[in-house]
Amino acid sequence: MNIIKTETPFLVEAKTTGCNDKNNRNVTYHFIESAHTLCLDRGELLRAQVKSSQRLLKISYEQEIDKDLIEKEIMKLGQALKIVRNYR
Repeated sequence: MNIIKTETPFLVEAKTTGCNDKNNRNVTYHFIESAHTLCLDRGELLRAQVKSSQRLLKISYEQEIDKDLIEKEIMKLGQALKIVRNYR
């Protein structure tokens, strides 16, 4: 049995990529602690991505394009989460 106590309350961190190229901007995710990659199902992973995107949205951005990008990402993740819930 693996018991891991984490000091961070979040599983996933979100970041925007693409620098100054507004056509190729994306939201990327990475696990804060690699131990969580072993035991997450799709629903848990999608919920963690939504939460990390919402945290990212709270950060004040100088570029309005980041806000739009993150809001679209949250909407896509929410739709994917609904699909995953329907197939259980």
